[in-house]
Amino acid sequence: ELYPFSRELQTETVGAETLNKVPYMKGRFSARHGGEGDTVIGHGYVTGKHVDEAGRHVVEFAVWGETLDRDILQFCEIEAWLPPRG
Repeated sequence: ELYPFSRELQTETVGAETLNKVPYMKGRFSARHGGEGDTVIGHGYVTGKHVDEAGRHVVEFAVWGETLDRDILQFCEIEAWLPPRG
């Protein structure tokens, strides 16, 4: 067994919708959980920017953790609200 300490995910499309928003990650997905001994590198990509109805400047990100072997272990979408300039 390649990763005896990690569990495979139930589906091969976990995270695909989020990661497809990143041009160089299209078709990638999370296939297993991380485990002891994994070295994980955090990545992020800005997927959108807008001003919401409250006037806040919103930046949307796709973020994920990837091993040195390019296995994606975790992903999520986040938003940050920034103060206006000036």
